[in-house]
Amino acid sequence: MTAPDDLAGTTWVVATLGDDPVPAAGGPAIVSFGADGRLSGLGGVNRFSGPYALAGDELVAGPLISTRKAGPPEWMAVEARLLAILGRPARVARTETGLALGDDEDAVALVAAAPPPA
Repeated sequence: MTAPDDLAGTTWVVATLGDDPVPAAGGPAIVSFGADGRLSGLGGVNRFSGPYALAGDELVAGPLISTRKAGPPEWMAVEARLLAILGRPARVARTETGLALGDDEDAVALVAAAPPPA
């Protein structure tokens, strides 16, 4: 793993949380880093957004705001875990398959989002 370049303007799909793959049906969970210093995304059920800063390999996001819809329990669990990871300082690293972010407590693996169809 290597330290990430600037994340501004990138969009990622959540592939795993810790060792757990995200559910195959439903979702997806997406995280986008804007050039304006704000991140936004979809936790699988609810949309979220807030400011972020990247200093070296440390990402600090928040405070994050989120819609509050209910959804399938497996996706609510994904969303809660993702927002918990994003809600505290996290190390960010490029991997062979995408991006990893998290800390010693928990981590998320992200893969690049496919560009929207033309």
